[in-house]
Amino acid sequence: MSEYRGAVLDPRIYRGETSPPAATLEDESRYGNDGAITGATWTRLPSGLWVQSYGGADSIDCGSGNSLNLGGFVTLIAWARQTTINNWGGIISKGNYNFSYSIYFRNDGANGGYINATGTSNMSGGSYSADTWYMSTLTYDKDAGANNIILYQNTTVVDTDTQTGDTDTVGDALKVGDANGLGKITGRIALPRVFNYPLSPAQIYKIYNAERSLFGV
Repeated sequence: MSEYRGAVLDPRIYRGETSPPAATLEDESRYGNDGAITGATWTRLPSGLWVQSYGGADSIDCGSGNSLNLGGFVTLIAWARQTTINNWGGIISKGNYNFSYSIYFRNDGANGGYINATGTSNMSGGSYSADTWYMSTLTYDKDAGANNIILYQNTTVVDTDTQTGDTDTVGDALKVGDANGLGKITGRIALPRVFNYPLSPAQIYKIYNAERSLFGV
């Protein structure tokens, strides 16, 4: 369970010999946004951490509970690796193409993020290599003024934009492994988390350095 407040999706972490349940991503936040797994399977890394493997047609559906409507305060964070570059690969998304919020791999080899509030912010920055783990993070704070949407690759800011107001309360489900309307990932995802407040750069740095050894980074 995350040490940070405000988690609305905080999957149970499995390490060691005990494998996770095949059909469910268990949410340990107080909201119970468990994910129904379709196609994705569990793989244990050398560190002992169990992660989800996706074959390009797989996803996890965490439903459309009201707690997933994040208003104007958002953090999406996950570790992910894509098997090939130049393909769209969803990591965390809510909504269908015109997302409420999303992080994903872009088909131009960059990291992507999206916020739909008073306007739409289609974020792009950095670059990724095939079969390489990255921590992808997107934050939004509607009260923070200019550059209040921040897209990170690991701990590096790769793009910023500015919006005001609350994110769109689309009725579509939150998906892991699927950027609805763009594409499903072929690769792996671990520790997908959603918070209803923006993590600070210092908190993101702390998470990255606490977890990077699990992925050989």
